[in-house]
Amino acid sequence: MARLRLGVRLPEGGPDVRRSVAQAVAAEAMGYDSVWLGEHHGYATYWPSPQLVLAAVAARTDRVRLGTNILILPLADPVRLAGEFALLSNLSAGRAVLGVGIGWDEPEFAALGADARRRGAVTDRSLALLDRLWHRESVSYRDDDRVLADFTLSPRPIWPVPVWVGGRSAAAIRRAARHGEAWFPDAALTVDEVVRGFAAVDEHRAASGRPPAAFRPLVRHVVLGETDARARRDAEEYLRASHELHLLRGNPMVTQASVGDLASRLADRYVVGDLTTCVDWVRRLVTEVGVTDLVVKFAGRISGDDALAQMADFAAAVRAMP
Repeated sequence: MARLRLGVRLPEGGPDVRRSVAQAVAAEAMGYDSVWLGEHHGYATYWPSPQLVLAAVAARTDRVRLGTNILILPLADPVRLAGEFALLSNLSAGRAVLGVGIGWDEPEFAALGADARRRGAVTDRSLALLDRLWHRESVSYRDDDRVLADFTLSPRPIWPVPVWVGGRSAAAIRRAARHGEAWFPDAALTVDEVVRGFAAVDEHRAASGRPPAAFRPLVRHVVLGETDARARRDAEEYLRASHELHLLRGNPMVTQASVGDLASRLADRYVVGDLTTCVDWVRRLVTEVGVTDLVVKFAGRISGDDALAQMADFAAAVRAMP
């Protein structure tokens, strides 16, 4: 079995950014391979600029990759974003990974003066422009929003910036095959849906003469307990508390994962149980899905030193998998 690269979503939201940086430092010491932050605006549980926090993490770490899961691309100016990720990549010696999606929250788009109806087309255009800005010395370009005349991004990234494209629709999968190094499926898709998605990505890549994707990343929420029963109780409590705001806002990922009883909601979407059960789940994701990069978000009621201990135990157990 090829070595699984293990990542962790950092704590986010609120005024204390330093706790996230400290946890990233701890994650690197525990053997995690990557750390991740998301983006939302007007949410108490997210920050509006994950790349800014990741720059602080870059200054305190040496090895872990620094990724966005997910940056909402149609809310970003692509020229500014190209420069920001060039800086992050150069600052971190090539450890930056740009994970992007098209977003879904219409009030969020309205707050930033963006048209949610155009988000797919804007994302496609931005991905193509990012690639040109990073790889060409001079870029000339025109659309309804901007004109570039022999424009040179400065600095350009010394190391390539991998782009992992999220989403669950057929258009998102085509976008990932066309523009990305990987498809980055969301955490609410079932194992079967993820398997079909990865296969579709490779089919689209083959049709355009590209090899199969070298990366198969996946995000999973992990609820780890002393026993399976305790973990399931914590998972139920977590789902009820954490999903409330997203359900009110109409998050399609959370809406899908909130249908039916608890068993059906947890099935194939969340990694729930004691350490042995959770490691068995990870092994299944590697053997049945071919996951190369697993990004875990620890859920439940723990915090502080208990959360760090849980992170360390999980990493050690996954590393010990045969």
